[in-house]
Amino acid sequence: MMELLTQNHRRRTLFGSSEYITDISLLCTATERQVIADHRLDRIQLFAVPEIEINQQRSMQAFERSDARSVFFSNDAGKLLIDILAGLIHAARSRMAFSVTVADAIAGTTIRCSDLFQQLEAEQQINAAFDDLHRTVENALAFSIGREQVLVPEEADETNAITPARWANPQDWWGNPNG
Repeated sequence: MMELLTQNHRRRTLFGSSEYITDISLLCTATERQVIADHRLDRIQLFAVPEIEINQQRSMQAFERSDARSVFFSNDAGKLLIDILAGLIHAARSRMAFSVTVADAIAGTTIRCSDLFQQLEAEQQINAAFDDLHRTVENALAFSIGREQVLVPEEADETNAITPARWANPQDWWGNPNG
């Protein structure tokens, strides 16, 4: 049974301000770990700081500006170099920004933040992502061992039900006019 263990605490920094800390551990069985590895679910991000998206957008904008410039015009060469460097810097910042993946949560990780509301938002995102991950792992397990379902509408009555006797001829499902 997969479980997400979070431990919250607060400590004072050297300068007297508060630092909010959340320790995260994803506890799962060996079978669940195998499913996570087989389906490459360990790469899924449970949490990422908002700066990642901002830096990715800025990087794309800088590269788009550089595509519009030409190396052959001397007045564009400096601007082209600046746009390419800006794109690389924003891409590097995006890669180095803090994020928590499933693999990080399995190994155990810590989130530290000086703002309580940002810390609580991060915890909510991780909890929501954990719920999605749990459903995904359960579905992947069902595919691994095989699953069969018969779904019946909530408002089913016996006159519209497709009984096992009618399963043999799928044309009867839609009301075969000849039969």
